[in-house]
Amino acid sequence: MLANNETGVIQDVAAIAKLAKDQGAWMHTDAIQAFGKIALNFSDLNVHAMTISAHKIYGPSEQQRSSLINASS
Repeated sequence: MLANNETGVIQDVAAIAKLAKDQGAWMHTDAIQAFGKIALNFSDLNVHAMTISAHKIYGPSEQQRSSLINASS
């Protein structure tokens, strides 16, 4: 988790990812709470995968996306 929504702690994901990669492990970070609040750069984080969500920046939620898809079918 890049940023904790309850405590506000921001983890040094890039450093953690480096340690993981040095051991041959893949690294994923949950960046949903940080998305739209702090600068995010996938390459700088040095992760293999990152989760973000449009609803954090007033994009459509999953339910709204489903409605849009069904309406256009």
